Amino acid sequence: PVGMTCNGTSYDTGSMACVRCLPTQYVLAPNDINTCKECPVGMTCNGWLAVEKTQHSIWQENARVMRVKQCPAGYILVRAEEQPLTDDCVRCPPGKIQYSASVYDPTNAVSIWTTS
Repeated sequence: PVGMTCNGTSYDTGSMACVRCLPTQYVLAPNDINTCKECPVGMTCNGWLAVEKTQHSIWQENARVMRVKQCPAGYILVRAEEQPLTDDCVRCPPGKIQYSASVYDPTNAVSIWTTS
């Protein structure tokens, strides 16, 4: 509502008050209504922030949730459009390697493996 500031919390329309998100959630946009979002597998959340678990991975806001966009070399990008909570960067299994960064491309959502 006008004049209301909910720093680090979400605004609940039912109680008309700022409420703290659960430790398994994050806030995408403070002062938005009902902004507590569930934490995707590839991120660590604390009720306010969402931080990537895989160093050098790139995440971005997409349709009001955080989505993985790129994973560094040595990782595969896991992303299903209808399941944003499963987004993750997964280390390549033994005997397989990804030499370059894995970049999300909705027209080609298949990982290419190179045997080491």
